[in-house]
Amino acid sequence: MPTDKEIEDANETIIDQIVELSNQAENHANEQEFKKAIQLRQQTIQLSEQYFGLDHKRTLMYKTILAFYYRNQGRWSDAENLDRDVLARRRKVLGKEHDEIAKSLSNLALDLNGQGRYDESMEFLRQSADMLVRTKGKDNRASVTSLHNLANSYAHAGRYEDAASIHESTLQSRIRMFGKTNVETIIAIDTLAMDYVGLGELARARQLQEEAVELAKTHLGPTHDSTIKCISNLGSTYRKSGDAPTNWIESLETAVRECRKPGQDYTPATIGIINTLALAYGEGGRAKDAKPLFVECYDWSTTTLGRNHPHTDVARQNLEWVLEETGELVWAPAIIADATGIS
Repeated sequence: MPTDKEIEDANETIIDQIVELSNQAENHANEQEFKKAIQLRQQTIQLSEQYFGLDHKRTLMYKTILAFYYRNQGRWSDAENLDRDVLARRRKVLGKEHDEIAKSLSNLALDLNGQGRYDESMEFLRQSADMLVRTKGKDNRASVTSLHNLANSYAHAGRYEDAASIHESTLQSRIRMFGKTNVETIIAIDTLAMDYVGLGELARARQLQEEAVELAKTHLGPTHDSTIKCISNLGSTYRKSGDAPTNWIESLETAVRECRKPGQDYTPATIGIINTLALAYGEGGRAKDAKPLFVECYDWSTTTLGRNHPHTDVARQNLEWVLEETGELVWAPAIIADATGIS
């Protein structure tokens, strides 16, 4: 029979393994190597469930992080399954109203939003924001994040004035809390700009987006997902305004090359900027250059999001458009099937 000291040492060894796996997963995620990060996080969860239990706060935290990794890879359904499990277990342990439950509601809303289930997403975001403001106050970080996400859902619904009003407030809160160089602040600047795009205020949007791109490049680095998304959104605004700098396509090309460096996993942001470059090529009379990029976007969307996802529909329309431009539309079904491996 093991002694108390042997049991204590064994317990410390298991905890050390859990912490080490968790740290390794986070390191890979920070390097945008999400496939490896997911594998390590799954191992972390398995050990944590065995040692701490299914309902332990540490186990649930690890599951929440894994769901974040899934969202980053566009695996919205996998993220939803995890977040629903976490929400149910937190409710069982914490009751109906708690800031951790509100965070779970917000995470679940992001999963639903990624699947195009906008009405469901908005309802969960409203519940989350209301709960966090009641339990934490309006200037709390979690409250600000939840309000920011609620504003995002308004933007998806075309309620740009409502979205801009909340995004302006959350941006000012983040500047007060973190300064302008923090990733959350940079995201808030870029998101507010997209509201102004929706409102047709392109000059105002462009000014904010150019600021966000410079901040992201300087403080996050060229391969960070938020940097890529900021560049992509700025490129879209340039396209809409018809008054782009002469080197903006070169900037997109540079960003796409950075995304494709060895070890970099594709994310929704990666596909977003590839799509933006493809549109720029197509509208600039370079349909042949645009075609392989649109095929790449369609392939990823079909494989990752599914054939019936709204983003896949957009990718299909873009591909059909460029095939028409190149005189190959009659071959579109064969090309699409070949690109996705589906017959």
